[in-house]
Amino acid sequence: MDWGKIMKVTVLVKIKEEVSDPQSMAITEALNSMGFPISKIRMGKIFDIDLEEKDIDNAKSKIDIVAKEILSNPIVENYEVKIGEI
Repeated sequence: MDWGKIMKVTVLVKIKEEVSDPQSMAITEALNSMGFPISKIRMGKIFDIDLEEKDIDNAKSKIDIVAKEILSNPIVENYEVKIGEI
């Protein structure tokens, strides 16, 4: 099936600044106890997606839906989308 060009999409999902992140705090404390002077860590997720789409605007629209409804929890997470062609 020839759908057109492939868009390389990266979706970065991170916990919102105002939301408590116990896992990141535990990692920060562990690194500090090991002698690494880390003041703050915020964890996130990266999704690399190959999307078969000819139109950049359609790609943005589709990925926005995927990021908002599937890849992130908008109540506690923000997401950022980067799109390029392969």
